[in-house]
Amino acid sequence: HDDRVAQPAYAFGTGSAYGALVYSRTATILETLRRVYGDKVMQRTMGAYARRFRFQHPVPRDLIETFQREMGNEAGEVLRDALFDKGWIDFKIEAMSSNVVRAPAGLFDVGWSNFKLKVIYCPTNPIIGLPTAAFGLAIFKK
Repeated sequence: HDDRVAQPAYAFGTGSAYGALVYSRTATILETLRRVYGDKVMQRTMGAYARRFRFQHPVPRDLIETFQREMGNEAGEVLRDALFDKGWIDFKIEAMSSNVVRAPAGLFDVGWSNFKLKVIYCPTNPIIGLPTAAFGLAIFKK
């Protein structure tokens, strides 16, 4: 992670570094933008990119310009920094608040005797064979 994502494949020191940065870090970057801007905006942005550049050979600048056009300049700048700068993007919390909830607010505030719980752990992504450290939680009514 001390290297740029947007560089030629031969510039990476190892195949592992290439895979970790190009696939894993790019997925993390896009997932972060999706969580910040929302599913609808991300779907619209990726759809616009796919339609515009299908059957072509887009470069990183094309992706960044699409994000700027669809999500705004700030999103484009975050994407540019994440792809071309070394290191990490560090977000900070500027404000935080909470509300006291007195009445039961959901499933976890009711009796558990009517439910069974299943925890699922997937140590490796079965499609690409990379570690995902993914946990799933399934709650079923008896």
